Amino acid sequence: MGADIHIYGEVRRGPGSEWKSVDLEDMYFGRNYELFTALANVRGYNGRDPKGFPEGFIERREVDLDMDLNDFHSASYFSTEEFESIIVDGFEYVDQYIDAIDIIKKQTELENIDNILLDTKHKAEGRFIICFDS
Repeated sequence: MGADIHIYGEVRRGPGSEWKSVDLEDMYFGRNYELFTALANVRGYNGRDPKGFPEGFIERREVDLDMDLNDFHSASYFSTEEFESIIVDGFEYVDQYIDAIDIIKKQTELENIDNILLDTKHKAEGRFIICFDS
């Protein structure tokens, strides 16, 4: 039995604003156990310790996803920059991950355009939330 990664993207306009989901649901990320170890010590022991789901994520997403996220393990989250630095660190077969990063970056840019139009001083940010099933 293999482990599969589930990746969720979110963006927000700036600190204190609400996180909004970015659709990555139709993307298949495959099984890359070296990468899983680097992200959350899944199937290995020399990676990062998982941080759990970010505050409020489960409540926001369980209705959207129609599933119990507590059934998953090794949840963690990363800023777009942090996630990208892990992904591009010499791993093979990461095209889908790079595509997901590009999607979040583009959505973050759109939020920054809104910030300019609304004359706010905030910088938009994106993040990735991951978890695994077995």
